[in-house]
Amino acid sequence: MKLSSSLVALLVVSQAACMQRTIARPDYLMNNRPRSRTVVTMNNGDRLPVSGVEVVADTIFGRADNGDDVAVPVKDVKLVEYHKLSPTRTAMVVGAGVVGAGALIVYAASQGTPCLQHEYQKPGDTVRYYYCEGSPPPF
Repeated sequence: MKLSSSLVALLVVSQAACMQRTIARPDYLMNNRPRSRTVVTMNNGDRLPVSGVEVVADTIFGRADNGDDVAVPVKDVKLVEYHKLSPTRTAMVVGAGVVGAGALIVYAASQGTPCLQHEYQKPGDTVRYYYCEGSPPPF
């Protein structure tokens, strides 16, 4: 797997890790507009996933997973589940990323350099040259 693919996968997973499932009363939808997919639990226990939620007067409008338009009276809704950004989880993911990057830098630095040392003796003094693999020696 390429490094770029791994980084994209890591970003997707970390974004999901920053989200927190929240349960609220139906009046939450009247005051806020959650951007994520919302699951509406009806008074009879049925659960209805809805995207693009909007509340007009006393009715919740949105789109079901199968693409059908949905209109549900607020009085028939018991609970609303949605995902929101969690500051604590986000701080933990960012902290883990910083610690991981620091560990990677320390590991790379501890591996040493692929450069070679060569001593050249001249009458009266010694000259040391350092050159890296793949480049020609300077002498």
